[in-house]
Amino acid sequence: MVALGILFIIFTLLSHLRSTEPASGSNQVSHTTISTSPSLRPAPTASNRVDLNGYQAALPDPTASQKQSLPLPTDYAFAKEVGWCERFMGVEYLYSFRDHHKEYCHSGASQLECFKIDFGDGKLQDPFCVADGVRLNEEKYFELSCDLGDESKREIAAFPEFMFGTGTRIILDTHFRIDSSVEKKGAVESLKCGTKTKKHGQRKTAILFKRDGGANMWHSLMGVFSYYLSMDILSITEDGQGIPFFHRNDMEDLQVIWVDDKGPGPYAEMWEFFSTPGKRSLHLADPIEFSECYDRVIIPNPGASNPLWQGDWEPRRCTNSTLLETFRRRIYRQFRVAEPDPEPKPEDGLTVTLIDRRQTRHLDNQDYYIKKLHERFPKLHIQTLDLWAISFEEQLRILRSTNILVGTHGAGLTSSIFIPPRSSVVEILPPNFWHKGFRNLAQLRGHRYFSAHAEERPGSDDWKGSSLFIEEDRFMEIMNIAVKSLYNTGHLNEDVN
Repeated sequence: MVALGILFIIFTLLSHLRSTEPASGSNQVSHTTISTSPSLRPAPTASNRVDLNGYQAALPDPTASQKQSLPLPTDYAFAKEVGWCERFMGVEYLYSFRDHHKEYCHSGASQLECFKIDFGDGKLQDPFCVADGVRLNEEKYFELSCDLGDESKREIAAFPEFMFGTGTRIILDTHFRIDSSVEKKGAVESLKCGTKTKKHGQRKTAILFKRDGGANMWHSLMGVFSYYLSMDILSITEDGQGIPFFHRNDMEDLQVIWVDDKGPGPYAEMWEFFSTPGKRSLHLADPIEFSECYDRVIIPNPGASNPLWQGDWEPRRCTNSTLLETFRRRIYRQFRVAEPDPEPKPEDGLTVTLIDRRQTRHLDNQDYYIKKLHERFPKLHIQTLDLWAISFEEQLRILRSTNILVGTHGAGLTSSIFIPPRSSVVEILPPNFWHKGFRNLAQLRGHRYFSAHAEERPGSDDWKGSSLFIEEDRFMEIMNIAVKSLYNTGHLNEDVN
């Protein structure tokens, strides 16, 4: 009887083991298994700890339920090709910089690490740099104790110059003094400048940036956007000590220093995104006391290197951008303005916002055309927006409820970044002027884009001219298309005729 009992137990165990084996057969549906077991997750590292949206780690909650869900069939997994759009408009842009950086100092008490992007052809371009162990002397030059060597000197000399005299090489040439002298090494070491012996939160960091925009919305926002992208790249890249080049704790002692002669302008608050709240940006020329020692000095990429500026004379096929969407959400958060409702509601109606240019390229007969629009579409709410007359926060509050953005070619159409998704954008271009930048920008945000060219005028071939004229019937036709294109979006449901 004992032997029979033992045989019964063995038979039961073998049956259970067979029942847990995967079934065979050609008709079986394949699945991809995703483990939620804490023991099988990769350990948090500097590269997977970073949340690019707010520098708050998005790690799994260990107290959450660990119940495993059944996976989707593998038919739902699509191969993702990294084409031009993802390389320049998606997170691959950040990863490429992260994966291509090198040290330029062969010896000395300082370091100079520079990052480049692979454009897909094997050529590394658009360098930006991080200097470690920096002394600011009495003449306000940033000193590095660094032996560059001939090869590094030639490579830095070949760094590109961007429009308006911007770019990493310009800042290095103009504001840095780099050599391997005993005096510089002694000065840096005596001040204990550098990050080697300091933890995050103990590091004094400076951002050096030359703006080219002034109050121009496009130029200004491209500079801010490039700054944000550079900091994101540093936050996902490990330095020689195995920790991120930039960490959220480094915000506690970070100072933005502008090396241009432009005033703060309407977008100054955007430069405080990575700083302690309320810590204003400074000009290098300001008669104030700067720190004599900086552990790190970051030289971000300039605005003209921004991916949105790539290929702006050609129609692009890119229909979304993780980079742009992240930037948009950050700006709304920075100015404490609620993000727009993504879908228009019937009770709200449609709102047309016309960019009111007062100087170059203003629209002739603008007031008359607005009157005709009211007559043709009595339910429309029509407003004008003078970017020079109100603060950027007030602009955001107007743009968040705009469904149709209208303007002549110019920086004001950068506002299409901040209107609700799947809205309409109307651009009136100068005669024979075929710039595609705002067309591509609208497409990245999912907007419907409509364009028309103004009439040619004898003796005027300057696209920056004082005014643009378009016939009434052509203006009304393009507006008719733009308005009716939204009649059946979101909660709206109207016949077009």
